Amino acid sequence: MPAAWVAHHMTGVWAANVAPTAVASASPNPVTTSLDVITLTGTASTDPAPGTLRSYLWEYVSGDRTGAFADTAAGQTTFTPAPDPVSDTFNRADSATTMGTTVVGAKTWTPNSNTWGISSNQAYLASATGSGNQATTVVTTDWANVKVKGTYAAAGDSGVCVRSVDDANNFFTSTVTSGSEFWTRVGGGFTSLATFAALAAGDIVEVEMNGTTFTVRVNNVQVATGTNSARTTATKHGLRINVTSARWDDWSATGV
Repeated sequence: MPAAWVAHHMTGVWAANVAPTAVASASPNPVTTSLDVITLTGTASTDPAPGTLRSYLWEYVSGDRTGAFADTAAGQTTFTPAPDPVSDTFNRADSATTMGTTVVGAKTWTPNSNTWGISSNQAYLASATGSGNQATTVVTTDWANVKVKGTYAAAGDSGVCVRSVDDANNFFTSTVTSGSEFWTRVGGGFTSLATFAALAAGDIVEVEMNGTTFTVRVNNVQVATGTNSARTTATKHGLRINVTSARWDDWSATGV
């Protein structure tokens, strides 16, 4: 016999949908550094009707941080902040006694030796003491893995300073002389790690330190790379100048 299809009509009263209650927590809270990875948990959220949470959605709605979620639809996820850059154009009043604070990041320049200043919107060593003096000035950041960049503005033995500690005897540095080199200074002694062509005024030098690997770029072109295991946790970066004639401009440091 032919099949018979029966349509059943259902009637009833449907309860109104009730908005869920979102409960979110973050760890660590408060954060200790600007690069802390934050774990976000929303699994304590509830939905009274119909009673089942179907999805989550994480959004960054306000604040001064940028970064990325591991999974915006997960009940638990992580937010990894992008490193805050620190930079300085030195575009402020001349001073023979201080470099002040950075334009971006408001970090205080702290000399490890000698007196530093600002001259015609460029950083310089206001006084150098002793033959072969290695004066450094640094800012304190949250990161040891870093790109430090600066513009070589006027002739003189000098360079960017990376992964310094609280003296002028332990750091990495690029060096501008008749040629150019990348050095590590440990306990007051220098070791050359790489050599590259001499710089000209206006050249942009960038040193990237990531773990034990270093990379040196000039005008965005890689000129040297290698490894060295000294001071992999040092977070102070800046400039090194050996003579009062040298000048540097447009300095920056960014975590990687």
